[in-house]
Amino acid sequence: MFNKETFDKILEQEKIRGKFGFILVSKTLHHLRTKECIEEHECREDEECCKYGFDGQYIFEKLLSLGNRVIVYETFCPQEEDDDKVRGRGEYFTTKEWKDIFKYLSKKYRVEFIEPQKLHLTKEKMKELDSILRQVDHICFYVEEKHSANVRV
Repeated sequence: MFNKETFDKILEQEKIRGKFGFILVSKTLHHLRTKECIEEHECREDEECCKYGFDGQYIFEKLLSLGNRVIVYETFCPQEEDDDKVRGRGEYFTTKEWKDIFKYLSKKYRVEFIEPQKLHLTKEKMKELDSILRQVDHICFYVEEKHSANVRV
């Protein structure tokens, strides 16, 4: 996904200069976890007992280097197990992880929620996240540089 040579070939083939207008990440953001277990325990060789972290800063910087806007549609079911879990990486985000992700994003980028409700995320609106995340099983939002021109979704 982040291989520069492959990306350059795709851009050349599609006759795009610079980067894409948008990047769509549909039900896969939680699979971009790190390879480091966040739990303090003796990790087994098969890693089935591990839960990996998520480096939102790295992931979103990379995604925004590929496109002007990153649109994310993500299932949010922390009480359910992810059937396509790979090496402990695919577990759904917890409410705390979402809040950490949005706290970072709202400081550096423009964040707009589309579903479950339209909401421009600001420091003041961060307080509303708990009630929003408790009521839904999916979210859709986009992230872009704060100075980006408004592009309709």
